[in-house]
Amino acid sequence: MLAKKYKLKKSDFSFLLKNGKKIRENWFGIIWVKSQTSNNGFGVIIPLAIVKKAVQRNVLKRKIFGIAEKYIPNSADKKIKILLRVFKKPNQDETTKGLQKLEEILKELLNSAKS
Repeated sequence: MLAKKYKLKKSDFSFLLKNGKKIRENWFGIIWVKSQTSNNGFGVIIPLAIVKKAVQRNVLKRKIFGIAEKYIPNSADKKIKILLRVFKKPNQDETTKGLQKLEEILKELLNSAKS
């Protein structure tokens, strides 16, 4: 699980939704912005309307945070905030492919971000 210091705060969510750059994939979207002041941050939004059961939402969040855990702490000098939002419920195939795509996008974002 991703350490608490790398998770987005509530105030970051609204800022990212208003001012962030967006990348849209099959079942999820990524909103990101370079931060001038604070450390990296990562957050996930999975609406109740999309995935009804809390167990399924939490399983998906754990998988997403597991991928973020590989990259976010290792790039602490990049100062980037990333928000992932799920737009539709993925099936098993889409989940696997989407998580691989997410991993590629995270690598690319963190490598392109300058200190």
